[in-house]
Amino acid sequence: MKKVIRFVLIFCVGCLLIYLSVRKLELQALVDIIKGANYLVVVPVFLISITGYWFRSLRWQIILQAMGRSVKPFHLFSSLSMGYAVNIVTPRLGEIVRCIVLRKTDLVPVEQSLVSVVVERVIDFICLFSVLLLATVLSFGSVRLFMTNNIIEPLVHKWMQLPFGWLLTGVIALAIVGYVVLKKMKVNSRMERLSGSIIESVKQVIHLKQPLPFIVYTILIWICYFLMTYLWFYMFAETAELGLKEALVIMAIGSVGRSVPVQGGGMGAYHFLVSNAFTLFGVSLLMGNAMAFIIHGAQLLLTFVLGIGCWIWMLFYIKRSR
Repeated sequence: MKKVIRFVLIFCVGCLLIYLSVRKLELQALVDIIKGANYLVVVPVFLISITGYWFRSLRWQIILQAMGRSVKPFHLFSSLSMGYAVNIVTPRLGEIVRCIVLRKTDLVPVEQSLVSVVVERVIDFICLFSVLLLATVLSFGSVRLFMTNNIIEPLVHKWMQLPFGWLLTGVIALAIVGYVVLKKMKVNSRMERLSGSIIESVKQVIHLKQPLPFIVYTILIWICYFLMTYLWFYMFAETAELGLKEALVIMAIGSVGRSVPVQGGGMGAYHFLVSNAFTLFGVSLLMGNAMAFIIHGAQLLLTFVLGIGCWIWMLFYIKRSR
């Protein structure tokens, strides 16, 4: 019941944020603008998005290789796609699903794949924070004020409340404490093996065998994010005049919106932040909302299609393997 209540409350928050974004707009005018968009842009954006998924799969492969696990990139791609699709419905559950899929397809222990996912999340948080700082430095006047008040300060406040790298540190600390306690209490050997496996996995990840490819793939992932944002500008003549700096700012703000644990990939939070960010560049709030709805909606569509397609593939793959 607690989970159901939390799910409903979070969903209501997303709906409230969407309402705040469009409450002053004429909805029919918004629909007319969305209908008149240049949807040919969707093709290169989707191709770049899928390429970004692939780079992320290759980076994840390097992390797992450091743990002594060899997994095919397509298996990782499928696991990633299914995880993202699940996150749309239930935020954060997708990370667990990714680990369960790898256990079924490649027999990777859940505790090992979970550590690899935590490492990914920590790296992504550092990258996002770096992009936000860069966008703030390159931006000017009201843009800098908007990002500082709505993104940088809340993130810094939250970050300062917890130790640096709190997520990874927490996993390591819990694993060590759990291992020591279980050793002393001499409880069942399965739990001891689980704790020991987590500790060993963390040690292996710290010493990556391929640091350069790992860095390159991380950079390529964020280049894909940037290109996806920039290409969306060509949906309308009003936004086609925006440049690279504006794309960097919108990408940074949009990434924060998607990171909010609300159903629908940051539904509401993304719309509210991105639609208002567009107004800082002289784009009308009506057009900003149209862009937010198109970008977010198209990405949700791609995520669902990839997730369902990979899920169907996994069912056939497991059936053939038995």
